[in-house]
Amino acid sequence: MNDELLIEFNGRAKKRDKFLSDFVHTTAGFLDEEKRIHANEMVTFLQEMVKNIYDHAEGKGKVKLTRIGRGIHFKVEDFGDKRHDFGQGLFLIQGMARDLKIIAFEINCSRGFTYTGIYPYKTRA
Repeated sequence: MNDELLIEFNGRAKKRDKFLSDFVHTTAGFLDEEKRIHANEMVTFLQEMVKNIYDHAEGKGKVKLTRIGRGIHFKVEDFGDKRHDFGQGLFLIQGMARDLKIIAFEINCSRGFTYTGIYPYKTRA
C-alpha cells in the first residue's frame, strides 16, 4: 500500500467533467486501499476543492494525500495568482470540514487557494 498520492494538474486540456472524474477515479483507488476511512465521503470533500483548481486557476494545481498516524493528511493547492474572498464554494467546503470533523483544517486564499487538514481515521459501517 502506498503511503502517499500526488496528483498534479497542468491546465484545462480536458473538459471539466473529465478533469473531475479522472481525479475521483485516481483518488478513490488510493483511498479504497485504506479500510479505516469512508473513501466516498473524503473524495466528495476533496472534489469540492479540486473544482476550484479548474474554475479559478485554469486547471493548474496539485493534491497531495499522505497516510499518517491519525488519518489522511491532505494538501490541495491551486496555482492561481489572485487573492480570493470567501464565497459560496468556500463556505460549503468549511461546512463539510466541520461535519466530517477534519482535524487542523485551514484555508489560505491570499494567493490562489491552499487547503490543508487531516481526515481522521474512522470505523467503517
